[in-house]
Amino acid sequence: MITPERMRAVVFEAPGRFGVREVAAPVPTHGHALVRVEAAMVCATDQKILAGRFAGTHFPHIPGHEFSGTVESLGPATIGPVPGTRVGVEVHIGCGTCDRCREGLYNLCRNYGRSETGHAHIGFTIPGGLAQLGNVPVQAP
Repeated sequence: MITPERMRAVVFEAPGRFGVREVAAPVPTHGHALVRVEAAMVCATDQKILAGRFAGTHFPHIPGHEFSGTVESLGPATIGPVPGTRVGVEVHIGCGTCDRCREGLYNLCRNYGRSETGHAHIGFTIPGGLAQLGNVPVQAP
């Protein structure tokens, strides 16, 4: 399937203001998979993000931390699920080097919100799955 240049997404434009917008489709970068979103949910945490009460989220922002879909493509030199694989997305990606990550507590990563360390929290600190496509970090099996 050919990946479009534009896609529709829910965009939190500013605290208390959102809409469905046409935005640039993500391009998978090294270490990422482009996922075609097939199912997504909204939860109470999304309300807190929209209200501007969640540290680490910047506006405008594509929310969505509960979603699944199909791998569309992989970024350059990325090892991960082959295109066509159906996936559920784990939204916590720890840095892998702090003591909490090494203990397996990647959801409590000490480098939370610092993408330069490899940390990502999909739908919170990076764009999420309330969109047609998501650029999702992968970890090799």
